[in-house]
Order: sequence, then structure tokens, then C-alpha cells
Amino acid sequence: MTGPGSFRLAGEIADGIHLACAYSSEALFFAAQKVREGADRVGCRLYSSFDLCASVLGAIAGDSAAAKETARLAAAFYISSMAPELIERHGIDYADVRPVVDAFGRGDVERALELTTPEIGERLSIAGDPAEWIERLRNDFVPHGYDHVALGLVDPSLVESWSGRPVDGVPDLAGQLELFASSVVPALTAAS
Repeated sequence: MTGPGSFRLAGEIADGIHLACAYSSEALFFAAQKVREGADRVGCRLYSSFDLCASVLGAIAGDSAAAKETARLAAAFYISSMAPELIERHGIDYADVRPVVDAFGRGDVERALELTTPEIGERLSIAGDPAEWIERLRNDFVPHGYDHVALGLVDPSLVESWSGRPVDGVPDLAGQLELFASSVVPALTAAS
């Protein structure tokens, strides 16, 4: 869903949404605002009971740079599926990622990965060490009413199978889940 109509409709008829491919405060606000408009339009719905969840692509590790590189490589594969207006809600001019889309269209995965800059990767994922995850979730997600996330963690074996590039310094999926549970969850639940 890119909205706004689909988000308003969700606010009118659904119990919640799991928003995908939204990582910037602007993209998260846009979806939440449109859901609220839909809930307000029908008047009898209590927005406070609405399940507002963001499904996020990312990587977490003690080595922040390795986590960001892992997420960047995975994020590149999602760019082609994202609507131009969604890309732009992340502060990225669609013209800047059009060459990535074109490279994937030609089957040139290596060129698409080269064209996906670290800045683009950081804007289209959440990655880094636990402190960086906590900061992003507190600053960009919580203020707009997102009370949980569905983790789409990217482990090294997935990145290597998709891109052909080995990744070092990032735990496997189980290790990332353990790190998230032990470091991020307590910090966020203590604040709520």
C-alpha cells in the first residue's frame, strides 16, 4: 500500500496494518495520519485499539558498519518494488534510484548493488548497533503511534545467497534476535 486511500480504508474497516518499507519519520507519519483520517471518518472506531505495526528490514550487530552494509545489500533488492512516492517520503529523489531499478531490470545485480549507496541503504532500512536501533525506533516510530515492529532481519547467509557477497561481522538470524531481545527490547519497554 502506498496510500493515501488504502491507509484511510484500513482505518475505517481494519483492526490494524503492518506497514512495509517505511523507515523515515515522514513515511511513518504519512501512513499513520491517513489511518487516523479513516478511523475518524467512521467516527465510532477507537483509534487507540488499532494495531499500528511497521514491518522493518534491517540488521543488528555489535559492529555497526557491518550491520549497515548487510542491510544496504538487502535493501537494494527492495527498491524496484517501492513506488516512487514512497521512495521520496524517505528523502530520496526517485531519479537517484531509477538506475538501480534499471540495473535490476537488465539482470545486472552487481551494478544495482554498486548504485545503492550507503546513504540510500540507511534510509531504506534500520541497521547498526543496539543503541542505533533504539534511537531510530524512539525518534521515528514511537512518536507516530507505532507500538511494535515486525522484524525482517537479514542474516549473512541470505545476503550472500541474494548478492553473492559474503558478509562478516553480523550474527546469524538467531544471534541477531538474541541481541535485539537482550539490548533493544528492555530499553524500549523501560521507556513505555
